[in-house]
Amino acid sequence: MSKEPSIQPIIYKSNYPISIYLLIFLPIIGILLTVFYNANFFALIIYLPIFLIIFYTFFSRYAARVEINNSFEMKVYYFFSWNRNFSVNLFIVKSFDYARGFYDPFDDRRLGYFGFLRRCYDLIMLFESDQNRQKEYKVNFRIGVFKKVINILNKEAKINLIKLKSTENIIW
Repeated sequence: MSKEPSIQPIIYKSNYPISIYLLIFLPIIGILLTVFYNANFFALIIYLPIFLIIFYTFFSRYAARVEINNSFEMKVYYFFSWNRNFSVNLFIVKSFDYARGFYDPFDDRRLGYFGFLRRCYDLIMLFESDQNRQKEYKVNFRIGVFKKVINILNKEAKINLIKLKSTENIIW
């Protein structure tokens, strides 16, 4: 017998958001354009870190990819190492709720006020059946992936989607 753990077939697997690739390649393109056009290098030294901090905060902060396998285990891998990857066995999850941030301004489950003062991540709240523990996970998936994950949790894993009254109160 082999000592490798059995690998479960994957139901759904996503990639990292496009914002991660932009966060990596836009500074390189900026430096190359500055050198090519003999632009002011001092301005690049000042504006590039400011641009990267703003871009990271709004688009790449909780950048992650997700895998859901046949045994209904959801694994989320963050791009940046200071965010901890997590794995959830969906069989012990009784119900879940979610809240959308900046990226879906027309969703009724929103984080923040109106369209301008929104959080720049999405929130998944899972309620486990033992002791009614609630776990909240901040994620930033590729466009369209969050809705697919919610549909898989709701329809394939048959977890109840609830709406908390406190979801409307999760604000800045």
